[in-house]
Amino acid sequence: MKAIIIGGGTGGHVFPAKAIAERLIEDSHEIHWIGKKESLEEKVAKELKVNFYILNTYGFRGKNIFLKVLSVLTMLLSFYSSLVLLKKLGPNFVFSFGGYTSLPIGLASKVLNIPLFIHEQNSVMGSANRILNLFSDLTFLGFPLAAHKDKYVLSGNPLRKEMIKTTKGVENKESLLVLGGSQGSLQLNDLVIKSLKNVEGLKEWHVYHQCGKLDLEEVKSFYLRSGLNYTVKDFFPNIEDYYNRASIIISRSGALTVSEILHFGKPSIFLPLPWAIDNHQFHNAMHLSSIGLSEVVEAKDENLNILTQKLQKIISSKEKRDKMSDAAKLYEKRDSISIIISSLYESFNK
Repeated sequence: MKAIIIGGGTGGHVFPAKAIAERLIEDSHEIHWIGKKESLEEKVAKELKVNFYILNTYGFRGKNIFLKVLSVLTMLLSFYSSLVLLKKLGPNFVFSFGGYTSLPIGLASKVLNIPLFIHEQNSVMGSANRILNLFSDLTFLGFPLAAHKDKYVLSGNPLRKEMIKTTKGVENKESLLVLGGSQGSLQLNDLVIKSLKNVEGLKEWHVYHQCGKLDLEEVKSFYLRSGLNYTVKDFFPNIEDYYNRASIIISRSGALTVSEILHFGKPSIFLPLPWAIDNHQFHNAMHLSSIGLSEVVEAKDENLNILTQKLQKIISSKEKRDKMSDAAKLYEKRDSISIIISSLYESFNK
């Protein structure tokens, strides 16, 4: 079969798409990927050696009136381009992983009567997927949604091969992993640093802090004065190795990060991105909080004491850390890639 993959903008959309594309390629299907120019999805498509087609669109929500008008005009042009491209390629199906770039292709597939499948990574469905969900043949979910429909398949989020294949390593000492995001988060880094100044018992630990480029020197300066054992980098390329050795993780709560932490069963404190659209990071984090694997703290300066207290309790008690890790064992593990692929094949055999 010939498949169109659409989804990009962030790793949260791109990496699940990559995982599914890899399996489809292994099964000898022809893959074409559509996304924005000079984007993460273009880079991934080149790595996979699949054809990549450029479709530039602009987000609508949270923009001023001028940019909203530009977004609508661009979307209309992209919709026409999508019709032309889909007619030219003649795919058996289109698979969307969200992001505003997916909307014109998804709508064009409906007009041309091409089967459409979508995957929603977050606990709250994104804007583009809410629209495409009206027309999709199947909708795959990373997390349970409040209202399930017959066409919803709770698949979980597909993880990269590196995550799944990683085996547990040996760490000589307890360690704290702080994830400030690949692009960095000045707000999260600042809040965590202020908290660490007041946490006791970290001298025997090792702190691994991914802080992004913008905050690198300031974060390094703090640790240099702190007397703590530390490793600070703008980006950890093999993040699965750091997940493996971590005793506790402090992080934002994007869908993939939450799914990866669940996969490794690591006690965590989430500081959801305060300005995330639809507050989806908060809802992602609360999913793990509900099973006892994580604590959730709103990322505000006035919550500094709350963050410090929660971190202190987890650091001070191995029993609490073990109890939190055990919570992950009670969660139903899903082979997300196999669930999605088998559901795809079944839908074509009906």
